Amino acid sequence: MSVVSLITKIANELGVLHENIICAGSSKGGFASLYFGIKYSFGYVISGGAQTRLGEYLAYQPAETKYILSFITGNFEEGRKYLNNLLFDVVRSSQRQPKIYIHVGKGDHHYKGHIIPLTNLFDELNIEYELDVADYQEHAQLGEFFAPYLKEKMEKILNNTDVTLLRA
Repeated sequence: MSVVSLITKIANELGVLHENIICAGSSKGGFASLYFGIKYSFGYVISGGAQTRLGEYLAYQPAETKYILSFITGNFEEGRKYLNNLLFDVVRSSQRQPKIYIHVGKGDHHYKGHIIPLTNLFDELNIEYELDVADYQEHAQLGEFFAPYLKEKMEKILNNTDVTLLRA
């Protein structure tokens, strides 16, 4: 069963409206929350330190990961390009955007390499989002800082508090 089928099945069983589905995750899960939330026009995305350019992420990891990139896609260079564009193409083709909240550390290499390219596309397409850049340096610190951010956003969403999205 695919991820979206499972989400839809559970939402239907519980009577959760499509626009009330929240996709949340950090790091690789941050990519998944953005990808599924945007592709299927769910209500909300809360993403932390996401790898948005998967090809770059896999290409510059240890040798085993480079092998995985070639294995998954069949060709290292074409696969790298395809995976780099996967989320960006979904953003470009989406008709309705969820409310998007993104958290990252200002020193986390994902900020410049993954988040900035995505928010630049959001700006280009006039897509509203909130970007929270926290004062920490390492991707390994993401869990410590994303958890309170996630909790705060979830509470505001679930309490139906108006959360203003910003255009950068």
